[in-house]
Amino acid sequence: MKITNLKSLAICSCLLLAIAACTDNDTDDNTLRDTANVGDANRTDNRSTSLDREEDFVLDDLEANAEEMAWLREGTRKGTHAEIKSHAQQMITEHEKLNQDLRGYANKKNFRLDDIDTTRTVKLNEDAGNEWDEEWADEIGDRHRVMIRRFERAQTRVQDSELRDIIAKALPSMRSHLDKTEQLETKLDVQNDRK
Repeated sequence: MKITNLKSLAICSCLLLAIAACTDNDTDDNTLRDTANVGDANRTDNRSTSLDREEDFVLDDLEANAEEMAWLREGTRKGTHAEIKSHAQQMITEHEKLNQDLRGYANKKNFRLDDIDTTRTVKLNEDAGNEWDEEWADEIGDRHRVMIRRFERAQTRVQDSELRDIIAKALPSMRSHLDKTEQLETKLDVQNDRK
């Protein structure tokens, strides 16, 4: 009798875990998110109109861009490698342009824009130096890879021509940023391996 109850309990536990896993609302970077961390908290998860998807894309990318700019500013401030400082500054200029374009579009469409807090965005365990530079470059590379994938997916899903133009103009500079960052990653890896 006790064994049967334990088996039933184990089966119920497994089913609950399976249900929880299937209904998990977390998204990966392979889908456009249905909700944004920025914007109107009352929006629903089940979006059907293209404007809603476009709003989510814009608000999510404004947040991602703000977080990336926090990393870039930290690169100019704390980076010890001259190429990191100059690369970060160049990217800041281009990401500020993207921010202006996305915000301008959001304002035209009357998307609700909330402030974005990036005070806790940059977290590296290393003190300034070669290892910090290497971790920074790895993080910037990862962030650009995710952003590029999201913009490439959005390019085929977005229906508004103005937003498609913003995406089309941003992608070449993002790819250029990633290429330069990957070169820095390789260079820093080699330098740190020698030490």
